[in-house]
Amino acid sequence: MRRIHLAKMAFALVCLLALEGCAAAALSVAGMVGGSGLDYTLNGIVNRTYAAPVAGTRLAALQTLKRMGMTVEKSAKQDKGWTITAKAANRLIEIDLEPLSTLSTRVQVVVSHTDIAFFKDSSTSNGILDQMTADLASFTFERHRFATAQMLLSELGYDPGQVDGVMGRKTRNAIRLFQRRNAIRPDGDLSPKLIAMLRKQKAAHDGAGKVSKNGASPSR
Repeated sequence: MRRIHLAKMAFALVCLLALEGCAAAALSVAGMVGGSGLDYTLNGIVNRTYAAPVAGTRLAALQTLKRMGMTVEKSAKQDKGWTITAKAANRLIEIDLEPLSTLSTRVQVVVSHTDIAFFKDSSTSNGILDQMTADLASFTFERHRFATAQMLLSELGYDPGQVDGVMGRKTRNAIRLFQRRNAIRPDGDLSPKLIAMLRKQKAAHDGAGKVSKNGASPSR
């Protein structure tokens, strides 16, 4: 029955697009299958900006997806941030996280219907962002700080273990290794100065990667 309902929705959309032209590209089709509670759009891109670092925001996204019973298939570093892909029933969830600064992150969520790809479930997208907001509100400053350090250590080739915002043995050992390699007393403490050093090395690492990718030599 659900496929029949979806087929009716598709047919209705085709008719509406034919009548309204390109202006219908952002048309909401909520209620076309009366009483179903669906909220579909043709663009369906939902954005929100959080006053939180990208590491903590990514952690909140993963925690939200797990709590909502959605299976994470990929969490990958991109040039401008991170992309998380998940699945739930007949939905494909794509979450992009772009750091705007060290303390703010823009999140974009798109939930597509796997049977009819151009149907975007903006209701679920907003639900995910609402749950992320609640998760982020529960995070302490320390958890954001630890998650940030873990992410930076991991991207620099150290092994802090899981990026979970918790200072465990593997994270402390990774900090000590970083300290030794940078002629710092290896006490395993995560100070603001140490995070600043991690950020600086990560920026230098990214800059060197871009130079290598473009096949150019850095100017002297």
